Amino acid sequence: MKFSYRQTANTTVIRFDRPSAQVTSEFLPDAESPKKPQMPERPFDPAEAAAMEIARKNGRVTKRELMAEAGIGKTKATETPKTLASKGMLEWVGASTNDPCQYYRPIGIN
Repeated sequence: MKFSYRQTANTTVIRFDRPSAQVTSEFLPDAESPKKPQMPERPFDPAEAAAMEIARKNGRVTKRELMAEAGIGKTKATETPKTLASKGMLEWVGASTNDPCQYYRPIGIN
């Protein structure tokens, strides 16, 4: 495991990296650069990208599909579609929060 620590006047960043982990982009600006922070090249984390791909392919995504296809845990598979819904990428479909048939679909698909 790799450990890095960086502190600026406004932020403190502590980072732990697993040897097999892949970082797609860094969201914080470089401390030495007075420029504005750059938008990441990829706006989704890997779980969000997998959820959007499943939703695009199947027209919907469920927690179980996301767990199976993306290889992520139950908590992450529950939070990821909710995050995408709050960003306006997916919409929730279900009768209640305990509905066993609930799913998320891309915005605009009926």
